[in-house]
Amino acid sequence: MKTVILSFDVDGERAFGAREKLTRDRFLETGIPAVVDYLGRQGLDATFFVVGRNILDFPELHAKLRPFEIGNHTHSHLHFLTSRTRAEKQVEVGEAHRIIKEFYGSDPVMFRAPDYQIDEELFRMVMDMGYAGDSSLIRVLLPPRFFFNYLKQRKLAKEPREFPLTSCVIPFNGTSIISLGLRYAEAVLERVSRSRDVLVLNFHPRDFTHAKIEAFGYLRRDKAVETTTRFLDSLRGKFRILSFRQFFELSRQDSDFSGGVGRERSVQREVRT
Repeated sequence: MKTVILSFDVDGERAFGAREKLTRDRFLETGIPAVVDYLGRQGLDATFFVVGRNILDFPELHAKLRPFEIGNHTHSHLHFLTSRTRAEKQVEVGEAHRIIKEFYGSDPVMFRAPDYQIDEELFRMVMDMGYAGDSSLIRVLLPPRFFFNYLKQRKLAKEPREFPLTSCVIPFNGTSIISLGLRYAEAVLERVSRSRDVLVLNFHPRDFTHAKIEAFGYLRRDKAVETTTRFLDSLRGKFRILSFRQFFELSRQDSDFSGGVGRERSVQREVRT
């Protein structure tokens, strides 16, 4: 059975430019409880990539994620992170790491950059911090800027590494694909699932809300919740759905475990739980 790694980026309003302390976040307020409830009812696990400042602003909401694996999505979700100085990158990664460890009681071992923008410097930074993997590379046509990111990052993906970067490539942005309708999402899933790579799915808590996103006016948000849940429901029975932590643990424990993929069996780095 082919493996799906399910993940959510918990960035909320900060994904759309919010930088100061927030007192409300319409995407997180309804999205986080809805996602947690859905996963609980379905008996599914997932990895949540959280933003450090959001933990400080909304601790009660983020406490609901304690049963799940927590990944680092930087401290303030700065756009164009690859264009920042090394010092700024270190603050974004390091401060989020510190807050996550203090709040959840364990070190995050997976990293995902805002807007899927990763470069060699960021890659080396999280590797040297002892992370088990990075999941910032994305192959996608919509929105176009994501695909352009991947074109610039192909050199990173092609280089052989022990650090599992290439095994964590996201084939498409679930939030964008889902918003184009269930039939389109299922057609894309069918196409990318033919690959031997592990299938990493990336969504957001806002996919479980009806909140309107002005920045994404071309996407269909009116049926976002129904489409997202029906899409995830369709995976059950067809795919083995895991968090990153579960995937790496199975890879380490069972040399025959491949999850329907190839390169991932060579992963050697131990995942701290």
